[in-house]
Order: sequence, then structure tokens, then C-alpha cells
Amino acid sequence: MPFAKRTSRLGRDGAVLGVSLTGPVAGGVQLSLGYTGDLRPGATAQMIAAGLQARW
Repeated sequence: MPFAKRTSRLGRDGAVLGVSLTGPVAGGVQLSLGYTGDLRPGATAQMIAAGLQARW
């Protein structure tokens, strides 16, 4: 029986994307959202982040 192997070689060409938004949602309260993505043949990485800041 033959043995086959496969590796996850990363492609040379790819795109890194990112966007973030920050703004007030109430008096003294600020919300932030962000997305980052690394897209290429053989691999994809994505990250989503959120934050809430309150001041009093």
C-alpha cells in the first residue's frame, strides 16, 4: 500500500486585510470593533476583536 503525505505550504502571494471602527455609544462609553485577515493559498488566518471602554 503506497504512503502519501501532504504539507501545508504557504503560498507566496497573499493579502493582509484590516479594518477597525471606534466610536461613542453613550455618554462616557466607547465601543471598538476590529477585523484582521491574512489570506493566501494554503493558509487563512482571521481575527476579530471587540472592546468597551467606560469613563466616569
